[in-house]
Amino acid sequence: MSNFSSRVLLVLVILLIACSGCIKPKDILSKGIADVDDLVVFATAAPDNILVYSVNKGKMEHSLPADTRLNDMAVAKKGDIAYVVTKNGWLNVFNIKTGHRTGRVRIGTVLQSVALSADEKYLAIGVGSEEDYNAHDISIRATDDIGNEILHLPLRGDIQDLVANPVTPELYILNTNADKVRVFDFNEKVLTGIVALGGSPSTLTVSPDGKKIYATLNARSAVQVIDANSHENLVRHELPGSAPHYVAFSPDGKQAAITDREKFRIYFIDNQKDEILGYKNFPDYLKYSLYPEIIAWSSESRYLYIVSSTHSDFRVIDTKTMQMVQNYSLPKSPSAMHIILHAENTE
Repeated sequence: MSNFSSRVLLVLVILLIACSGCIKPKDILSKGIADVDDLVVFATAAPDNILVYSVNKGKMEHSLPADTRLNDMAVAKKGDIAYVVTKNGWLNVFNIKTGHRTGRVRIGTVLQSVALSADEKYLAIGVGSEEDYNAHDISIRATDDIGNEILHLPLRGDIQDLVANPVTPELYILNTNADKVRVFDFNEKVLTGIVALGGSPSTLTVSPDGKKIYATLNARSAVQVIDANSHENLVRHELPGSAPHYVAFSPDGKQAAITDREKFRIYFIDNQKDEILGYKNFPDYLKYSLYPEIIAWSSESRYLYIVSSTHSDFRVIDTKTMQMVQNYSLPKSPSAMHIILHAENTE
């Protein structure tokens, strides 16, 4: 090899090493992931659609037109029915498999959140007014008769979110700037208790077995773990300097992943031992372009599905390397995301 060729080769090697961390999100196209058969359902606003995305194929499977200003969504366990509420007061019911809307009713001026009971018999819907566009009341309705209200529950304060336990008939009512969470029983149709958190939570997430509740205390850089049966605090995971926001449990419930929008990292917690396993940083090419808002695990717990609060890209992250393996640009950042595990292997 000539001296000139050797120099050229050396320069190329140096450039390759220097640019190894310079990958840009746009350089990773939406390529299918062969060993993943999950479907991802998005509710997007402006344009207002229910989008069904295949991770395996790396493309959108369906786009269902919906009412304007979608705000929240609850999906049945089989992944066939989606209940969607809008900022202009409509509740829509969609059959995801056929792509048809099967029900629609105007409930109020503003609908902010929706939760589906564990037995899928009831819906809890946060209802508000045009005065401040915040929900203050809860409407309880049967899924087989959405036009009639079973119970109207007026509450003090703004409702930030409604979260249903996936196993028990409990509903958790999260109020804005409140350090307590109300507990409602879908079967008994009454408030049954209050969970004191010692801090105002950003989000509430229930483990797949329905036994634990994780509350992210953003201002306190901590995650509070609560016993869903006794409603007593079990442990508080301190995450100094962090801004924990969203929690996602692995399908088997063994691990929890927590987004940190302050330091661009994901914390991992052993849910069985109540121990912090550590954290993993996002690579440099994702920093400042990925403020993780919504997060979920893939069916085999290998990947994390992430939507940013500042970008409309849907990204798949390998938990072993924290590298992005799939990127898909949505028309708009979604207000809700739901994962249908192993959807493409089921009839």
